This record gives sequence, C-alpha cells and structure tokens, in this order.
Amino acid sequence: MDSAAVDRSFLDLQRLLSLPVNAGLAPHLAGLEAAYVGSRTGLPRSWPRENCQARSARVASAEEAADKNLDNGFASLQATVTRLLVRTADQVQADASDVRNGLLLSLGVGIPFGILAITISARKALRRSATRPGATPSRPG
Repeated sequence: MDSAAVDRSFLDLQRLLSLPVNAGLAPHLAGLEAAYVGSRTGLPRSWPRENCQARSARVASAEEAADKNLDNGFASLQATVTRLLVRTADQVQADASDVRNGLLLSLGVGIPFGILAITISARKALRRSATRPGATPSRPG
C-alpha cells in the first residue's frame, strides 16, 4: 500500500475513532500517524550537510521504525475492537438465551391459563343459558 493510501485509510479511520462511542479505542494512534508522516516528509530537511548516503539510511531507518510503530498501533486497535466484538457477541448470546427462556416460560404459563380462562367462561355461559326461563337444552344433531 502506498503512503497516500495509508493516509486516506487513516483519515477514514480517524473519522470513525472520533465518534463519541469510539472514544478511547486508540488515543495514541494519531501520534503514531504523525510520526509516520513526519518520517516520510520532514526528516531529510532536518539533517543539513550530511553525507547523502548516511542521510538516506537514517531516513529509511526512521521511516521503517515509524511504519512498524504505526502497524503495531493498528494491531493494538484491531485487538481492542476484536475483544469488544467478542464481549458484545457473548452478551447478545446470553440475552438471546434469556429471551428464549422467558418466552418458553410465558408460553408454559400462558397457554394453560388461557385454556383455564376459556373453560371457566364457557361453563359460566352454559350455566346462564341453562338457568334462563324458557331456555331449552340444545341437542346435537
């Protein structure tokens, strides 16, 4: 990946990390990115009149170190996000299990209660109709 693509990716990532819900996920990442950018652009100007070959070696070494630090920062962020996702998935699984158990309990109590309520209502209705004057018992068929 070239440096411009890394910069664009970081800007996209930084936009997401600046959201309040993501505060504190990677507070050190901006400094690592700044050091990486500085190693690419600012270091050669800070070493005047040195041997060009020695300067190139130092610049390359500084850029490699900054790149490695930035990669480690991204790896740390990825590990943090992975831990949060696993924790969230575990919580969702536990909540789903609680909901399932609650639903089964509701059905276990609700169905017999519903049948009992219908039976009581039907018996009351039959008694009322049987005690009314002029009521004739209904016969099947």
